[in-house]
Amino acid sequence: MIVKILPPSAKFGGVRYNTNKTETGRGELMEVSGFGPLQAYSQLKPEDYVNYLEMVSAVNKRVKKPQLHAIISAKGKSSSKEELTELAKNWLEKMGYKDQPYLLVFHNDTKNNHIHMVSTRVDKQGKKINSAFEKIRAITQLNKIMQQDEHQMARNDLDKALKYNISTQAQFMMILENKGYILKENADLLELIKFGKKLAEVPLAEVKHRIECAQINDVRAVQLTAILQK
Repeated sequence: MIVKILPPSAKFGGVRYNTNKTETGRGELMEVSGFGPLQAYSQLKPEDYVNYLEMVSAVNKRVKKPQLHAIISAKGKSSSKEELTELAKNWLEKMGYKDQPYLLVFHNDTKNNHIHMVSTRVDKQGKKINSAFEKIRAITQLNKIMQQDEHQMARNDLDKALKYNISTQAQFMMILENKGYILKENADLLELIKFGKKLAEVPLAEVKHRIECAQINDVRAVQLTAILQK
């Protein structure tokens, strides 16, 4: 499961993008929340949602790009539209958007089921929703909801990387960097940093040992091949 926050926008184009999906049968409106009296009407147009979001956002002129447009995506069809809807609602609450006006639209037009969330970064009192370290918090909160232990995930990734037939430290570090980690040497340790915090570490001596073992195995493989070819 992954979460992605799209770049903020001055306009609420996310509403039209998602309603276009519902109108063409490639999406389904799963939830409308926080729009007050507007929700009493059954035949709402995209402009109605946009106007309401703009009205709320206009209370704080300092927020130039108020649109929040985020996506939570499952692996393949592993999560249903109902499961993604509940997950999105929980995530919005954790991120401070529980009482905000928002739309949840499920998309079924790709190989991965996913749900879009559109809201405003300004609350009804004119206060800006906290956006500090937003992308990091987005992933951390999703992991908490999914009950995923970030430290255990890092240790698992580290164990897998150590099992590769690595020939240099740079090669070993590249494997982990491709998984999103920042690697930092600290004394005799190599630290794995992700989501803005250290999640695991490995002695550099252990990395060196794995490299030496791989080199020995390579030499033995060459020698065995030469013997078999005689």
